[in-house]
Amino acid sequence: MIELPAQWTAAPLRDVATTHRGVTYEKRQASSEPAPGRIPLLRATNITDRLELVADLVYVPAEVVKPLQVLRRNDIVVASSSGSISVVGKSRQLLTEWEGTFGAFCLAIRPRESVHPRYLAHFVASQHVRDSWSAAARGTNINNLKARVVEDTIVPLPPFDEQRRIVDILEDHLSRLDAAADSLESSKARAAALARSITDQAIWTPEARLASVGDLLREVMRNGHSARALAGNGIRTLTLTAVTRRTFTDEFSKITSASPERVRDLWLEPGDILVQRSNTPDLVGSTAIYRGPRNWAIFPDLLIRLRTDTSRVEPEYLCLAMQSERAHRALRSRAKGLAGSMPKIDQGAISSLRVPVPDLATQRQIVSRAEDVDSDLTGLEAAILTSAKRGASLRRALLAAAFAGRLTGRTSDLDRAEEMVSV
Repeated sequence: MIELPAQWTAAPLRDVATTHRGVTYEKRQASSEPAPGRIPLLRATNITDRLELVADLVYVPAEVVKPLQVLRRNDIVVASSSGSISVVGKSRQLLTEWEGTFGAFCLAIRPRESVHPRYLAHFVASQHVRDSWSAAARGTNINNLKARVVEDTIVPLPPFDEQRRIVDILEDHLSRLDAAADSLESSKARAAALARSITDQAIWTPEARLASVGDLLREVMRNGHSARALAGNGIRTLTLTAVTRRTFTDEFSKITSASPERVRDLWLEPGDILVQRSNTPDLVGSTAIYRGPRNWAIFPDLLIRLRTDTSRVEPEYLCLAMQSERAHRALRSRAKGLAGSMPKIDQGAISSLRVPVPDLATQRQIVSRAEDVDSDLTGLEAAILTSAKRGASLRRALLAAAFAGRLTGRTSDLDRAEEMVSV
């Protein structure tokens, strides 16, 4: 441990806080809807950059919740078990009063009066603590952070008034980094919206002649095939994420037990257009074009493949037209599903979708212009990503400085943190 300033001490976390395990419940006891006699429950997935208290909650019978498992203001909720090591150790503090509890894959750290609750929350969120907890939690299938490891964590402790001063200084600096991060995200969203608008305006001109997608294909549409995932040899199959991200790599595919005979007509070819026939309300109908090698992968049942009649329409152009906000909105409006289920579209909805179809030369011009815009957007997004990484590194450096007693409250703190950063 680093040398602490004079007047500082150090103590295991158990001396400054209590830890509590989350609620164990049977799956049949949980509901996605509130009801009398039920209490909302946080899971590890709710621990995001801002602790979500309303999104994707489950509700469990109040009788399965022990009194100490009811969350209080200033409790720090920690993800303690997950198949992903990147999730374990994520934490957020509950800053408002909230009538709810937390699941068995979480821990609650409840600060004692001897420690400033925000000081402890920032310490728990620091990279040093996250790294040490991740190292202790690694497992074969499930990574499990034991309460003992949390309780044994050594907390540097300045006098209480100094804790308060550190919190004030730290949150002042962090608020500036948060504002910068929000600005970067806003810039990224505006740039993407502008790029979409430029392409959409080129496609949806007042004089454009419309045609149904079904009339622009050289063969019937095909749904894909889904099979059980394998650890060894098998048939490579795309995931929905490949279409969502428009990225066709090993990362967004899996090996499955699909029968070669059954899928012989489902191997992808360059220029194939893939449409998501089921997903969330925002993503159903999402479209992407495959530009990879032949016979690299097949596609799952939740995707529909289109192959264009290239004498009438370029596949790249048709994909752009279907990605346009007007066309995607039309597909989403035709999606059907029961409440709480994933909405679905069928081949008929895609076939009847009408899109502008100019002559082939104009199509190629629009595609070329869209590629130029996309290239500019990619460069801008890369610059934004670099800035975001530096901001995250500055945050880590500021937290490290705070718990080593090196924050002064001056603007030079950020300069010193900058010297600690390497992106």
